[in-house]
Amino acid sequence: MNTNGPIVAFSISAGIHGPCKVDYNINENSTHASFERYISLYIRPGVPVRRQTSAVKNVVAEFYSTRDQSNNLDAMHVFYKDGTQITEAIEYQSDNDNCAVFSVADRSRGSPKQKLAQPQVTRELRIKLNSQNTQEAEQCFQSFKNNLDESKKAEISSSLTRPAECLQKLQEFASN
Repeated sequence: MNTNGPIVAFSISAGIHGPCKVDYNINENSTHASFERYISLYIRPGVPVRRQTSAVKNVVAEFYSTRDQSNNLDAMHVFYKDGTQITEAIEYQSDNDNCAVFSVADRSRGSPKQKLAQPQVTRELRIKLNSQNTQEAEQCFQSFKNNLDESKKAEISSSLTRPAECLQKLQEFASN
């Protein structure tokens, strides 16, 4: 995906209303990236939703290929400073590289003594930040759904409802 400029992300998994995210100040080379990630309504276990806060996280990512013999780096291990580890893999990418759908799996441990839990995998639509975001997000979402097997369509939201909300949160963040 084209990483020149901020990238907006939001969940498209059925029944999951994850936080809106914005990745910005992206610096990358052929094997790694570092960036800042704004997460609106950052969800913390055990904290009531009314007391949840947004957060800015410093992120380091290591690129890898999901195919054994491929040089196509289509995924990344994402590391937050608090120890959170996530894997993010491209499932679909638009022809112009301005939009993609990622599978996101939280692979963090609750404590060092716990074994790695089976991660919950969600899907996020990510799009370059620009004035046509809502329209481009809808086109990307429909293209992705049209390429899915019928058996997987139930895992995806029936409609795209988050772009405007995420863009509003981004504007609020940028004005502070």
